[in-house]
Amino acid sequence: MSKILFILRALLRTALILLASFILLVLFAMLASATGFQKMLFHLVAGFWFFLIEKLPAVSSDAGTWGPGLAAWLVSLAVGHRFLRRWAAGRGLQWRVTTTTCLGLLLPVLFAMSFIVPGILLQVDGLRKVSWFARHSGKPSSMAKMEMRNLAQACAGFANISTDGKFPDSLDVLVKKDFVSRRLLDLSGDKNIPPEHPIYLGTGCTRDTAGDAPLAISPCFQDRGSLQRIVVTVDGTMIVIQDDEVDAWIDRVIPR
Repeated sequence: MSKILFILRALLRTALILLASFILLVLFAMLASATGFQKMLFHLVAGFWFFLIEKLPAVSSDAGTWGPGLAAWLVSLAVGHRFLRRWAAGRGLQWRVTTTTCLGLLLPVLFAMSFIVPGILLQVDGLRKVSWFARHSGKPSSMAKMEMRNLAQACAGFANISTDGKFPDSLDVLVKKDFVSRRLLDLSGDKNIPPEHPIYLGTGCTRDTAGDAPLAISPCFQDRGSLQRIVVTVDGTMIVIQDDEVDAWIDRVIPR
């Protein structure tokens, strides 16, 4: 019994050390500046936690599912222990309960490995995409918001000086009036994501248009491993969307 208590204390001590190290590293990653090395550290330390949050709920919590399995596991341990004890006694050896318990724990270990191995593979894939020693002057989302804010202000200024209070029919109108400069925007810095013009949806809008109507959509940029865009509404509100939601926002203004 004392041997089992010693093992449990050692496991508990190890778990506490790992937990404390995890918390310290997460705090370091949160407080650190946005260098590639610190991104790598965040992926390594915190990424596995998000993986578990996503995957653990998929494990069934229904007693009708895991109850019979747990009972079968305990019965198999009891039967196996009796068989192995007789087998060892026939050879002048002694088979202990702790030995059977260690063999039985192989099943939970294999179960844990079914989480650990995919998690490690995802971590390696995430680390592969990080520019370890690159330093970025600003987040892509901040750059996109700044560009969309400038565009919304230009449209509002155009509507204020127009006699009918209408927003411009296109970005080209704003360019001709020197409100904005029409240029391709590279918001991601990723060579695999080509620069593009903002998507303008303000044709037909006026100062009386509902404030939540979409005015423009930013070019695509990559943030935290996903492709995103910024939607700016008529009243200047910024909304972060996934890249695959663009068509739905365009259809709100231009039904197909």
